[in-house]
Amino acid sequence: MTNGNTYKVGDSVEFIFRGESDVITFYSGESGKEYRHRERTRLSEGNISINMETQVLYGSQSNNLRLFLSQ
Repeated sequence: MTNGNTYKVGDSVEFIFRGESDVITFYSGESGKEYRHRERTRLSEGNISINMETQVLYGSQSNNLRLFLSQ
């Protein structure tokens, strides 16, 4: 929830969350972050890239990330 419905580029927006949530998704409107793509599971053009970081605190854990990619 926000205090308004329309904002201009450069305006600050405060988001108000109530209750508990597991996932919050934000669509800024920037290229690749558009609401119209919210249900997209495939990319028909362009390049797909992923940038991830993992961190294990207080000790060590080998193989702490696995990634599966399929067509």
